[in-house]
Amino acid sequence: MDIEKIELRSEKVRHVMGQIPPILVRTGTMIVTVFFAIICYATYKIPYPFTIEADGIVVSSDSIHNNLIIELFIPYRYNDYYQVKRQVSTTYEGRESVVIECDIDSISDNVVILNGENFFHAYTYISNDDIKKYRLKENMKVHSTTIINNKTILQQIIRK
Repeated sequence: MDIEKIELRSEKVRHVMGQIPPILVRTGTMIVTVFFAIICYATYKIPYPFTIEADGIVVSSDSIHNNLIIELFIPYRYNDYYQVKRQVSTTYEGRESVVIECDIDSISDNVVILNGENFFHAYTYISNDDIKKYRLKENMKVHSTTIINNKTILQQIIRK
């Protein structure tokens, strides 16, 4: 008796098992199409902001306007982004819930090396009202976030 010559399935069964069900093909195609459409819509609609974060310190007070001066240490590789006037959101040591929006008033192109990395200085002022309201003092640490652009992923891909 030759075991190798025994056929367990007929020609009809092998034919049915060799075909992919059409409903499975249609469903798979529909799922891939919907998924691709969602990805395309997301790249068109969802903003993907480019932000720069920096740390700094409240340096001193401006005797003329009675404002505090904030000195930010921004990585030097971002120097070109600060050649136009930018607005920063600042938070303060011990007052993380306080966010103050202020404009960069001046920048220094001088390279400052901290921990082996190059930085440049950017300066901004805090108004006297905010100083009193949030009890800000000299030598407080500052963390800032600057939004460079708020374009969608698609706009960034095509550089619009």
